[in-house]
Amino acid sequence: MNVSLQLLAAPLILLSACASNAPELDVSVYQLKQTEIYDRDSPVARSEQQKRLRGAVSAEERAGRLGGYYTVEWSKGEMHDSTGPVEIVFLYRQAGTASKVHKKVRGFPASKRKGVTEFSVIGEEYQQDGRVLNWRSELYVGGELIAHDQSYLWQ
Repeated sequence: MNVSLQLLAAPLILLSACASNAPELDVSVYQLKQTEIYDRDSPVARSEQQKRLRGAVSAEERAGRLGGYYTVEWSKGEMHDSTGPVEIVFLYRQAGTASKVHKKVRGFPASKRKGVTEFSVIGEEYQQDGRVLNWRSELYVGGELIAHDQSYLWQ
């Protein structure tokens, strides 16, 4: 009987070891490079393009949607108390501004444990200063950096 209990408990122990309570930050990048709807490409690429162009009727509106979209999924984990507000900071450099670091910030209440937010570099910002060369995203809880994700070229 003791052996059978151990055999039943082993998968539960392994599954609980795989569950992570650590803070996490994951960035998904999508570059919208053309306004013509893809015909031959995968349904996923076509769907993402249509999502970004939704509601843009004129050629000018569609051109204003060109650029980079950065979707940030975050979780502050169980280790951090919820006394301080949550901030997601997105830092990036563009082709036209050389080494200047641009910054965008989104704030969330302390009670929020996880979420998804999106940063975009589109429109006039994209047309004047060009594409994003590298980026870094940071997760702060109560002013303390607890997680980050960055592009390969970030220094």
